[in-house]
Amino acid sequence: MHQETSETVYSATIDDAHVDYNGHMTEAAYAQLFATAAAHLFRRLDLEAAYRRRTGCTMYTVETRIRYLREAHSGTKVTIGYRLLDRSDKRLHLYFEMFGPAGLLATYECISVHVSQREGEAARSTPFGPDHIGIFAKLVAAFEHVPKPDGIGKAPGLAHRGA
Repeated sequence: MHQETSETVYSATIDDAHVDYNGHMTEAAYAQLFATAAAHLFRRLDLEAAYRRRTGCTMYTVETRIRYLREAHSGTKVTIGYRLLDRSDKRLHLYFEMFGPAGLLATYECISVHVSQREGEAARSTPFGPDHIGIFAKLVAAFEHVPKPDGIGKAPGLAHRGA
């Protein structure tokens, strides 16, 4: 079902090391799987180690939010898809979905910034090159017809319903 809302970037099987005393996947395991998916995406987009060596630039994640929607257990096969929701000349607004046999398990939203780490200079945000800007525009356009996912851009909080 997620092919309609995102493009698969990573798959894994949950193992016993990812499960806590409640019998379901730990918060850290969700974060690790989403971080691994993001690394796979950055590799696909030529924004990983080879890019850093070539350009002196890299990606920093500056904000994240994970929504835990269903439990995942040891042995569960999961796939993670992504969408590029928005971009600027220096930032990407990414959204990842984790699916298992029961459907959508969790979502991960993040803001990543393009950073210059050139030797002898302080790390600072810097614009992407024109090739990447063009790629990002196409990726945003690819899912423009799909409604924005629930919860995007919302801060966690409690809904108070009278005492």
